[in-house]
This record gives sequence, structure tokens and C-alpha cells, in this order.
Amino acid sequence: MPTERIVEGGVPYQHEGGTPLVLLPRREVERRVGLSRTTIYQRMAAGTFPAAVHDIDSATVWWLEHEITGWIRARVEARDRARMQAPP
Repeated sequence: MPTERIVEGGVPYQHEGGTPLVLLPRREVERRVGLSRTTIYQRMAAGTFPAAVHDIDSATVWWLEHEITGWIRARVEARDRARMQAPP
């Protein structure tokens, strides 16, 4: 799946940590998180999934890769915390 780096003047924008910002198309987000388009949009509306970036010139929708990775990481951390708190 193609990704797109956000670039201005030939220099990629960078996240606070210095990581270049990378945009992921919806189908790539679906593939990475294992959720359907409908579920993604429902969770966005509920505020439990990263917000999309809309292209003003088209109907294209993107997500920032580091936000999707962070969302996945948070799911894994929640799972691990739950396992540690569960009685033996």
C-alpha cells in the first residue's frame, strides 16, 4: 500500500520526536488495525480512534502513521495491564 510523506519545500515535516510525518490511506489503516471502514469512522466519532486528515482538493482521507502506531501500541499496553491485574 502506498504511503505519502508530508513535504514542504522539499523537506519532510517532522513529528515532535523528529520522525518524518507519513500519511496512510484508509485501506492501509484498515489493514494495519484490522477494523472495517465503518468501525473506524464510528470510533473516530466516539473519540476513540485517531482523527483523519482530509485532502481539501479531493475526497482522499489519510491518517498520520505515528498516530495509528500509537493507537495500536495503546491497545497492546491495555491488554498487558489487564493480564497483570487478572487474578491467577
